[in-house]
Amino acid sequence: IVAIANGNADLFGTGVATIRATQDLMLFSGLPPVVREEDKFEAVATLRNASEQKQTAQVSATVTASTRGALGKTITLPIREVSLKPGQAEELSWLAITPVNADQLLWDITVNATADGKPVTDRIKFTQQITPAIKVRTLQATLLQLDQAANIDVARPKDALANRGGIKIDLSRSLA
Repeated sequence: IVAIANGNADLFGTGVATIRATQDLMLFSGLPPVVREEDKFEAVATLRNASEQKQTAQVSATVTASTRGALGKTITLPIREVSLKPGQAEELSWLAITPVNADQLLWDITVNATADGKPVTDRIKFTQQITPAIKVRTLQATLLQLDQAANIDVARPKDALANRGGIKIDLSRSLA
């Protein structure tokens, strides 16, 4: 922090101070911000011991899939127990597979420990965006003037993905 003050031509001065803000245990996300459907990846978080003593902590994590704002099933991942020397950091990871037909993964990772009889905790929440591995695309389009009855046979392609795509019909009085 630097402070600079002046009043008149002969009244001025500066001051400098250093502040270090930390907590005993800190979690940092190593999760990618965007994943594709059915991706298999290591969900990584880093735990750092910034205290002056050895810490033994339990790290728990949950992940919830979200589709258009509606929350799906929450999965509780295995708890990791970690012992860290002062100043040491360690990566923790869980195998993750991105679900199909979801928009986001909502991660909640928490660390709990006890130092000198007092609870020490940290928590991070992280949102991953999910993109489709295969985007929906138009395979056929038809333009008709409806001046008489019309029948158009339609069928799903044999290699179509379940719950994707569909038929879209637009009616208009004119092409303009």
